[in-house]
Amino acid sequence: MHNAYIQWQRNRIDARKWIASKLKPKKYSDRLTHAGDADSPVQVQADVSIFDAMLKNLEAKRQLGDK
Repeated sequence: MHNAYIQWQRNRIDARKWIASKLKPKKYSDRLTHAGDADSPVQVQADVSIFDAMLKNLEAKRQLGDK
C-alpha cells in the first residue's frame, strides 16, 4: 500500500471522529477530568509567602524614598 493512501484513510477516520465529537460530545468527545475521584482527589494549595516578600520589599523602598 502507498503511504499516501494510508494517510488519506487516516484523515478520513480523524475527520469522522471530529464530526462525531461535535455532534454527540457526551459520547464521542475527549474526556477531561475537572473533578477528582476517590483515587486522585483534587487538591488546591495556595502559597502566599511571596506576598510577604513583596510587602517587605515595598516597605523598604518606601523607607528609602522618605529619606
